[in-house]
Amino acid sequence: GLYLPIYLSVPVAVGVLLRLPLERRLAGQTEDKDSAHDKIENGLLYSSGLIAGEGLIGILLAVFASLGINISLSERGTLLGPIYSCAVFAVLGYSILKISLFGKTKVVDGGGK
Repeated sequence: GLYLPIYLSVPVAVGVLLRLPLERRLAGQTEDKDSAHDKIENGLLYSSGLIAGEGLIGILLAVFASLGINISLSERGTLLGPIYSCAVFAVLGYSILKISLFGKTKVVDGGGK
């Protein structure tokens, strides 16, 4: 069974579905396995930062809730909340691909060996 609510399980599943073809594409594109590994690690590091940022935003929202400040977009009778959420999710997905797939990796000099 599912241990997490569906709204938490779906982004994890989307992440897995994005990583599998990304690994295959990078393995076929680059002759240097270290470069492909670095690109995947850059995406993992960026994603970890997003998760940490989400935790900080959760704390900020808890502070707003304890002060009685309502910042909800969906309770005002509009669909702006779900539309905004999907747009932000799409932008973050693109940014992860840009950082990992299209990002530059460091060139390490061999020290003149």
